[in-house]
Amino acid sequence: MEVIIQISIGVFAGLLTAALLRFLVRAFDFVPRKLHDIGIGSSFEPFIARGPGDNYDDVLWFRIRNHSAAPLFIVRAVYFPRNTGIPVYENATKSQKYENGYEVKFGQQYQDMTFLLMPKGDTQSYIPLSSGFDETKFPQEQRGELIIEYVHDGKTGIHKAKL
Repeated sequence: MEVIIQISIGVFAGLLTAALLRFLVRAFDFVPRKLHDIGIGSSFEPFIARGPGDNYDDVLWFRIRNHSAAPLFIVRAVYFPRNTGIPVYENATKSQKYENGYEVKFGQQYQDMTFLLMPKGDTQSYIPLSSGFDETKFPQEQRGELIIEYVHDGKTGIHKAKL
C-alpha cells in the first residue's frame, strides 16, 4: 500500500511539474518583443476614393519593409492618432481589439488584416483622412503610432513605431 501511495505522489508531482513547465514556456513565448529588422515610414498622399462608404481625397500612407532574411507575418496592424489632431476619416475601420485604434489593412484591395511580408520585401497601406493636411503641422514622429502584432522567425511579438 505504501508503494502505491509513493507512486501516486510521484505521478502527481510529475504531472504538476510538466503542467507548470508548459505554462511557463507558453507564457514567456508570447512576451512582446521589439522587432529590429523592420523599417516603417509614413507620408501624407493624395488618394481619391469614391464609392459605397468611401468618399475621401487624402490618406496617411504607410510603408513597411522587412530587412531580415526571414519572412515576417503581420497578424494585425493598428494605427493610433494619439492626440495628434490628424483628421481620420469617420468611416475608417475602428479596431475591435484596441480602443481608439484604426485597423490597417493590406493586400491588393486593402481588405486583409494579415499579410506575409517576404524577406527584404515591403508593403504599403493607409488610413483615410477626412480633410486635407499640412505637412508642417504633422512632422515625422508626431503623426501617431503604429502597432504591429507579428510572427517572425518562429516568435510572436508586438512592434510599436512612432510615425
